[in-house]
Amino acid sequence: MRFGTPDLVRRLAWILAIGSAALAAAAANAAADPLSITSSTPPDAAVIPPQSSFSSIPFTVETNVPGLAGGVVIELATRNVPGRDGTLADDFVIGRGYLRESDAYPGTYRGNVLVTQAMPAGNYYWQASGTTYQLTPPYGTIRYISAPVALNVASPPPEEPPAPAPTPPPTPAPAPAPSPAEPPLQLTLREATTLVPRLIRRETRRSPIPGTLTTRCHRRTTTAFVCSPSWADRSFVYAGTLRILETIDSYRYSFRGVRARISCLRRRSVRACAMRVEW
Repeated sequence: MRFGTPDLVRRLAWILAIGSAALAAAAANAAADPLSITSSTPPDAAVIPPQSSFSSIPFTVETNVPGLAGGVVIELATRNVPGRDGTLADDFVIGRGYLRESDAYPGTYRGNVLVTQAMPAGNYYWQASGTTYQLTPPYGTIRYISAPVALNVASPPPEEPPAPAPTPPPTPAPAPAPSPAEPPLQLTLREATTLVPRLIRRETRRSPIPGTLTTRCHRRTTTAFVCSPSWADRSFVYAGTLRILETIDSYRYSFRGVRARISCLRRRSVRACAMRVEW
């Protein structure tokens, strides 16, 4: 039985190569180099208003390292507690985003961070990380991690009530106004793209290895998006099609593609190891 298309097989082979390099580099490069942030929006100790669940916060980061593979990963957390990989601990992370490098300004990365739960007033922290690949001997990866940056959420001060207006004379009751139209849908193409790694983690219970996730999304209709992600985690490589449909109060999604276990690919061909996967 044949699994997948030649294009999906080629994508699986490519993501296997990148995933294997990232796994080997993770063991050889336990310590990360510092990622110096020369400028950012929001800046250090910035104050922003409270955020609702699934809101999107725009970020711009200027660093001393251009050409980070896969861009810059931003983690937003409720506590400044490091995890085992040197970034903010996953236990307290409430939002992630993937910033792409500017083509005109190397070292400048822009994107959005999708917040997975409400952010009331309080102190929060964000951290940037990224990876470069050394394509000449000695081969490997170099991982960069910035220092945590403070972010404060504060409620706006209450508005003073206006002075009472004089009581107008009674007027006839107006005719009932027509019901207001439903509010327009808000999900943009960029926000749909930032949903991809979060949906992968929700369904597979594993995050893609940094630098292995590639995806291209396009809008099919006003509310429908189609993405073609490929990625690797510590056990499998994946490639397929992810469909996202926005609804009035949320969104729905489905994925169809193939995956292959990395241990199988070390002994057999991609075609022999590929299995269908849907969620």
